[in-house]
Amino acid sequence: MTTEQKKNAVVEIVKSIIDIIKESGDMGTPCGHIYAALMADGCTLPQYQMLESAIINTGLVEKRFDCLVWKDGKAVQP
Repeated sequence: MTTEQKKNAVVEIVKSIIDIIKESGDMGTPCGHIYAALMADGCTLPQYQMLESAIINTGLVEKRFDCLVWKDGKAVQP
């Protein structure tokens, strides 16, 4: 797999996770469920933590307790 293919794969994974969070509504998606699903395909905890941070840093998702919650498309402005 080339570097470009790896980058594209990560982008698709992040998009998929964001879609799941968005569809979960006000209660959000438990972080452990997301991690467990990714772990089944070989994702390590540090890799998951990196993905989670990237997703939160988009400003479209926030972490409430142990859930990731969609912020209604209102990205935080820097």
